[in-house]
Amino acid sequence: MKMILLMFNAVLLLPIIFAMPNPISLLNSETDSNATNTNIQLVNQAKSLDPNERFAAVSRICGLLWKDAKENEVAIAEFVSIGAVPVLVNCLKSTDDKLIVEAAWALQRIAYIDKSIAVVEAGAVPLLVKLLQSPNMEVCKRTAWTLSNIACHNVRESKIVEAGAVPPLVNLLQSSNMEVCKYTAWALANIANVKAQEVVEAGAVPPFVKLLETQNMEVCKYTAAALANIANFKAQEVVEAGAVPPLVKLLETQNMEVCKYTAWALANIANVKAHEVVEAGAVPPLVKLLETQNMDLCRQTAWALGNIAAVKAHEVVEAGAVPPLVKLLETQNMEVCKYTAWTLKNISAVKAREVVEAGALPPLVELLQSPNADVCTQASLAIGKIIEKIPNLNGCYIDVEHIHIMAKKVIELIEKFGGLRKIKQLKTKESEFILKMIEKIQSSKGCVVCFDKKIEIAFKPCWHACVCKECSRQISICPMCRQIISHKQRIYLP
Repeated sequence: MKMILLMFNAVLLLPIIFAMPNPISLLNSETDSNATNTNIQLVNQAKSLDPNERFAAVSRICGLLWKDAKENEVAIAEFVSIGAVPVLVNCLKSTDDKLIVEAAWALQRIAYIDKSIAVVEAGAVPLLVKLLQSPNMEVCKRTAWTLSNIACHNVRESKIVEAGAVPPLVNLLQSSNMEVCKYTAWALANIANVKAQEVVEAGAVPPFVKLLETQNMEVCKYTAAALANIANFKAQEVVEAGAVPPLVKLLETQNMEVCKYTAWALANIANVKAHEVVEAGAVPPLVKLLETQNMDLCRQTAWALGNIAAVKAHEVVEAGAVPPLVKLLETQNMEVCKYTAWTLKNISAVKAREVVEAGALPPLVELLQSPNADVCTQASLAIGKIIEKIPNLNGCYIDVEHIHIMAKKVIELIEKFGGLRKIKQLKTKESEFILKMIEKIQSSKGCVVCFDKKIEIAFKPCWHACVCKECSRQISICPMCRQIISHKQRIYLP
């Protein structure tokens, strides 16, 4: 009987042991609960009629939303959930500028992490727009900053425009306070991403052009970004306001972020007004920027040169763009490769020989193996354009390895489109590329340089046999292994 009781007690004890809470979990739960209660008290305190108590609470909330020099997403989510946003929005109605600045700062941080819907729904936008007319520049700065964060999330721009924000923001562009100008330009840049027409009609472009000449690089950066978004829809207005020359001048700054946004603006302008961009002298400094280690800047620069080359390929080639573009094809950044291949395709429409002579074909063929579909497409189009302009690829070097890569790519594309007969019926750019590649592969008679004659020469020390006698006279490096040729040996193949 005693044994049975002991077993019974053991069975009873097990659930009690497993049901005991983890002391650490208890501590964390208690800490979270205390933190929540403290935050609720702060929100309630922010409703106080005592101005000092109210200001202290809002300042404390603002501090809690910022941790380790960045937004504290956990704290932001908690304050949103306990109803802090309407309380902070109500503070914007105060006559105390210090309180308004703190409340706007808190709302700016909340809006930054895609909680802008809560800020908008709490009625912040009309109040913020009204505050843009404050004589206090610190209020204007914080207000413009908050609106810029709200506007950077899609579909919020219309709310800001409907509330009448654009005219007072444009007026602030003429402020002597560069911090105000910076955040105002940022807000208008985000608005112009969707509502460029309204920004142009409010007269923003002329003051933006004037700001391009300031020595404040942060202002220049956001101004260039705003003009980039405007030019995407209204390039004519940007050009007529005289934006191109000062933008070109900014390409020579040492600030890579400014250069990036400037190249972006010129890319959008050149899409419609390439002649004006070339006439302003943009091509040489853009070519120079291709050699930077900043891949985002290289991408924007390649894009700008691609838009220019679609109309002014000769000027791009003359400025020496092709060699650095070819070098960029070997980067690991697939976005850079995509835009670079696209730019080389545009250049090849007029200057295919120069592209080939710069060594573009081998890296373009290598990109046909990229897992990135967009990169493959642009590389295919570039190769297709080269073959269109130089049908026989006479004198153009493609080694056997790259012929095999192209053949493999062609086979994949044939399978993708469901057979050669369907490809012939498509008559698209991609189908044209496939047919050109098939023709080139089939026409090759052995020599990897001219594709037209039989192999007659082997090279020492590698002993690769891959070219005809005539082509061997033109090369000093083996096309197969890239070794320097010490001797050329005549051979006979059946």
